[in-house]
Amino acid sequence: MSKESTDSYFSFENVQKRAAALRGRAKEIAEGLLAERWLKLAKLQWNPSKTEIEELFWKKDVGDATNFDKVMSPGSDERQAVEALAGKDNAHLAAKMWERASLYPYQDSIYRRHYRTKKYAPLYLSKNLYTLLGFIAAVADGFTLDVYLKERVKGDKAKDFGRERSFVPPLLAALLDEGGKASNALFARLSEIVLDESGRAMVTREIIAGLLQSRRGDAHELVGKLLLAARLQEGLRQAVLEEADMGSREGFMYLFKLALDENLIRFSSVSRAFCVWLGIDFDVVSASGAKRIKQTYEDAWKCLTDEAFRAECLNGKDAQKISLAL
Repeated sequence: MSKESTDSYFSFENVQKRAAALRGRAKEIAEGLLAERWLKLAKLQWNPSKTEIEELFWKKDVGDATNFDKVMSPGSDERQAVEALAGKDNAHLAAKMWERASLYPYQDSIYRRHYRTKKYAPLYLSKNLYTLLGFIAAVADGFTLDVYLKERVKGDKAKDFGRERSFVPPLLAALLDEGGKASNALFARLSEIVLDESGRAMVTREIIAGLLQSRRGDAHELVGKLLLAARLQEGLRQAVLEEADMGSREGFMYLFKLALDENLIRFSSVSRAFCVWLGIDFDVVSASGAKRIKQTYEDAWKCLTDEAFRAECLNGKDAQKISLAL
């Protein structure tokens, strides 16, 4: 049994000792993360000033997009700090999530726009740190992906590790996209949970989001099956589609096209999800509102797939089409 697999390895006292053994900036980062206001009963809480925590991770070259994804590279101060707090294996997983951040939107609120960028990656700094803190906290509480997935079959009795929304989806996506036997085995486990008909397994938003954040076609198809099987379950249909714009570009495009082909926009839950994607507040109840949403949905798809139509919208005078094209 490795030292990192024992409960005592993650005791507050032992974590403090490992942090104190570091030197220079790595020690400053590790001890900063362990500061009393960020740690309570071995669970990190998101209460610190974002400015302070960002300054701990900020370096001159972070502003350079080519260096941002290397912040957590082996040997870096940040990597050493996370290794001291969560162990080498978990630090490796944390680095994977950090490096893939620009595959997804940097905004993550109800008013979000699904903008992604590699030109100024520090836009992801706050989101990445929130993910990192949530992950470290869960590890201290006994989180492993294996434990998490086993807990999902317990339904309402499944253990809650706290802030799972921040780190489970990108972790699942990173491991699914690695390829190989381990990746395929993980996909098989997720398929069992999603397709379970016994009613025991819990298909969480985190699992749906993880499949959509992956770039695997079969992962997107699995979510598509769940979406089409929703039938009269408006809540499930909305939960699936509200995760779409936060996924990978491939996952978003797949569900967008599926909803168009199957005319799912006729459901109010799909219309509401579409409004969330665009950050608009259309009437999803009235006949006139439904017609407007359907036309907007079709125009949005054309903007994504037809360069000539997108240029036409940009050069036109219709403010809504200009916004869609942008």
